[in-house]
Amino acid sequence: TQVEMRAAHVLFTFGAVATALSLSVPQRGVRRLRGGAPSMLSVAIVVDVEIKPECRNEFLEVMEADAVGSRSEEGCLRFDVLCDQSNPNRFFFYEVYTNAEAVAIHKEQPHFKLWSDFKASGGVISSVSTKSTLPGSWAFTE
Repeated sequence: TQVEMRAAHVLFTFGAVATALSLSVPQRGVRRLRGGAPSMLSVAIVVDVEIKPECRNEFLEVMEADAVGSRSEEGCLRFDVLCDQSNPNRFFFYEVYTNAEAVAIHKEQPHFKLWSDFKASGGVISSVSTKSTLPGSWAFTE
């Protein structure tokens, strides 16, 4: 829903502040996730993508399939898709995988191919992907 998308955008935008604040709060423990606990080997990927307005509906269908499929992968700890509040054709993906091997496996999946095919079809105006690592288990939560 629109409210959920707005809430997700706010969380994404202010995530760095929340992370900085969490350093001063005693940790209650890291919750174990289906793919294992996050570690220094975990790979986080943030993708900033703008799509052509006329391709928005197709994009949303593709990303729903990719996100749902990705979340079922053993090595996927998180896969979020967020929409920019000021530009309905700009999206952010926030993905976290247990390690680089899990990222490679992700890229071999049929749901990832839907995204690759969409990009190849010319529906994307711009796309920037940034890979990161977690500085510690405290930096990630479900």
